[in-house]
Amino acid sequence: MDLRPHCIAALAAALLPIATLAQDRPAREPLPRDDLQSLAATYQLLRDSYVRPLSGEEILQAALRGMVREIDPEGGQFLMKEDLADMSPPPNYTGGAVGLEMINRNGEVAVISPIADSPAEKAGIRPNDVLSAIDGTPIKGNLSLAFKMLRGPLGSSVTLTMRRPGSNTPRDFKVERQNVQGAVVRLSMASPDIAVLRIAEFRENTLNLAARELDAQWRKRPFKGLVLDLRRNPGGLFDVAVGVSSLFLPARSKVVETQGQRTEANAVYFAEPAYYTRGGADPFAGIAREVRELPMVVLVDEGTASGAEIVTAALRDHKRARIVGRRTFGRTSIQTVTPLGVDRAVRFTSAYWFPPSNEKLEKTGITPDRVVEAVDFQREIEEAVAELRARLQ
Repeated sequence: MDLRPHCIAALAAALLPIATLAQDRPAREPLPRDDLQSLAATYQLLRDSYVRPLSGEEILQAALRGMVREIDPEGGQFLMKEDLADMSPPPNYTGGAVGLEMINRNGEVAVISPIADSPAEKAGIRPNDVLSAIDGTPIKGNLSLAFKMLRGPLGSSVTLTMRRPGSNTPRDFKVERQNVQGAVVRLSMASPDIAVLRIAEFRENTLNLAARELDAQWRKRPFKGLVLDLRRNPGGLFDVAVGVSSLFLPARSKVVETQGQRTEANAVYFAEPAYYTRGGADPFAGIAREVRELPMVVLVDEGTASGAEIVTAALRDHKRARIVGRRTFGRTSIQTVTPLGVDRAVRFTSAYWFPPSNEKLEKTGITPDRVVEAVDFQREIEEAVAELRARLQ
């Protein structure tokens, strides 16, 4: 079968951005001619014979979306202008949100974790719940549509249809959209000698806030042990996860390793300021050595994901902390968004991270040393404190 000239032109236009990106890569085998012929023939067949008229742009966009989704079903997406706009609020956005961190998993939109103190958390939505519909509109694994529909006027309500793991019965949650901020770092005292450092997410200011909270409490009244509470922490910035790990690890300890196809995707990160300060001052420079060496327990649950799992695994592998709670989420993929010309991009999995032990944690997560089956906020704290007291004896 001969490739028709206009089909070749359409395919070339679609493949041009990808070819441009690959110009600096080592030479590889040529694109398979038979498959290109099949692609062009399918393109022409749909354009000529589909039940309704289709534009060439419609067909090629569908092909690009399908290619990325098929190769990378959980992290991959071909993004057009409207998709890029849907993934984050527009500039000067003044509306509300419900506070959900989500992922496309197995073709469904799954909750990584509700943000701490958010409307979604207060409504009872849990990690691993599957979002099937918003205000009656099926989501069908469309992550960008979910993000778009969850935003709306402050104070307005939205109904989320969720399915909980282990149950086939959907459940509706009516949630009010609010200005979601959430306390990123909070330190409290479980007893006069045990502090609980709650870190809800790894943001730009997390390291500074953690340093300030620890230093202030230590100067006010030193304590003997620390519970690091990473429950429902969906991760965040990679270098912040390295920084939180470094706060409690011996200098130059291995924190995490990344592995991917491209050279820059392969790296090892150590407990040194160069790996988390971005060239600025070390936020932990003034923290007392005794604080950084305290006996520790890390408290986790099924919403502990990504960067929070980096911290948990590093402290576990270096025997700095015991782990209490429930098995973590199991997300070790690193996502990259690469622009393709104007208003187009591809989001894909560019690497996986591995803990110092090199254990594969993707989709399996970290099993605690002390398991707390009941989903009970206070009981989980009590179990973590009990584990820490055993270490202090």
